[in-house]
Amino acid sequence: LRTVTGVQTCALPIYSGFQTWYRNRCIDLWNTTFSCDTMLYKLDSVVAVLTPEMPRHATRWAGNLTDWQNNVQTLRTFITNRCNYLSTGLQSCYSLSGPYNVVLNVDPPGSGSIDLNSLHFAPNQLPWYGTYFGNITTSLSATPEPNYAFQNWTSFSQIDRKSTRLNSSHRT
Repeated sequence: LRTVTGVQTCALPIYSGFQTWYRNRCIDLWNTTFSCDTMLYKLDSVVAVLTPEMPRHATRWAGNLTDWQNNVQTLRTFITNRCNYLSTGLQSCYSLSGPYNVVLNVDPPGSGSIDLNSLHFAPNQLPWYGTYFGNITTSLSATPEPNYAFQNWTSFSQIDRKSTRLNSSHRT
């Protein structure tokens, strides 16, 4: 069994709708909230706030700055390793292919929004770049802004519907 976000995901209930939702939500979070860039940015933000206080803290509590710096590096290494592990864990646990790079965009800029699984991208959030997998159904839909009409998707698979569910043969 592999664990993703601390849950033994290969042993989750058989209900396919839940399995698909859970896998896609993990991948969505891996691309946003729990991405390496986001997690390292949050760590760096906390370190920037705490670093000026650390000399006084070390003096008061008989610590030292070297321990602090080593602990920060341990956290940084954990985050980096975890990001790599999530990708590998998702692939091996669920027999996913990829990962594949994804670019979501609208043309002309500002002409619509895009929903990808549980994620919503407003016109001002596009283009968006992420990484997704094959061998899993992925929900993708476009909503045009007023005075615009959706025409088609442009992708490796030449998707041409307004809303689609992508399967393993689509490399998005």
